[in-house]
Amino acid sequence: MEKSPENFTNADEGLDRVEADLQAAPTVANYKNLVKNEFLNDADVDEVLRLYPAATDADVPNAFSALDPDYEFVFTTYHLAQVSSRSGQKTWFYYFTYKDKAHEDWGAYHGIDLNFLTGWFRSKRWGKPDAEDEKLVQTMTGYWTRFAKTGYPNGPGLPPWPVYDPKSDLVLEIGHEVKPRPTPHTDRFAVFERNLNSQLASIPRPGTSHATPQK
Repeated sequence: MEKSPENFTNADEGLDRVEADLQAAPTVANYKNLVKNEFLNDADVDEVLRLYPAATDADVPNAFSALDPDYEFVFTTYHLAQVSSRSGQKTWFYYFTYKDKAHEDWGAYHGIDLNFLTGWFRSKRWGKPDAEDEKLVQTMTGYWTRFAKTGYPNGPGLPPWPVYDPKSDLVLEIGHEVKPRPTPHTDRFAVFERNLNSQLASIPRPGTSHATPQK
């Protein structure tokens, strides 16, 4: 297989997920419990809480909505893009940052990019798409149509979308501007990588006994 589909994430994936993922009120105690349950090693728990701090209950929504996109979406997609690229597959990686203009505080939330892939906007929620909205619809549908037809997203009239290269580590930002940029927040990914490796190492292999790490 020579090509892989676009790997993607949105900038504000976690804004609508705080209480659902915590399965409890957004308090410091519940936030810390979530992190402790997710990360196997105490040192990694401490590192995550340092990178995404919440000193008071009021800080929890912002801390979680910063952690959740980085950990569950950006890092996982970034990791997939790196693995795909290093295995010899041509990979295209994008980061969607275009915000809902009617609800700026929602950011580029989970699924907002589908509006631009379909060209359909719920009028009561979005209002009438303006010229900038329509331009982005044309760009995204252009990429996806080209990819479906040829296996490559680039084509006439579209901003160049480079194949992902781990050495340059550029992602295509799709927002008010469409352009390559450094993959965001990679300086925070080492702790996620360590935890992934710990999780994988904890999976019992056939024919072996493997103790579950104790907290």
